Amino acid sequence: MLDAIDILQIQRVLSLYSHIVDGREWGRLGEVFEDAAVFDADAHGKGVSEGLAALRARWEQSPPARLHHHTDTVVDEGDAPGSARALSKAISTMGGGGTSAGAYRDDLRRTSAGWRIVRRVAVPLTIT
Repeated sequence: MLDAIDILQIQRVLSLYSHIVDGREWGRLGEVFEDAAVFDADAHGKGVSEGLAALRARWEQSPPARLHHHTDTVVDEGDAPGSARALSKAISTMGGGGTSAGAYRDDLRRTSAGWRIVRRVAVPLTIT
């Protein structure tokens, strides 16, 4: 069962993602993701990356065009002991002043180093 400390630690990991990615601190990705983590951005047309090395290689070649902001995070227990699910809304500020909205669906696992994302799915959101 998740307690308040678990939820705060998970929210910290999710927030830390934005700071690491926006700061282009690729050597710190292991503070957020497990080594074999999957990042699915297929709904954005950016495919699926598996593992920290693949994520780092992909992001190192991308221009620093966004600032990432997580909001409205909801954390629930996962299916297995020591796991959790989180749903967050995301707002990205892009170069040139535009913004985009999306959501992150995360599966996390408690590790010896703390909570880490094992799978992140990024989906765009639109206002209809």
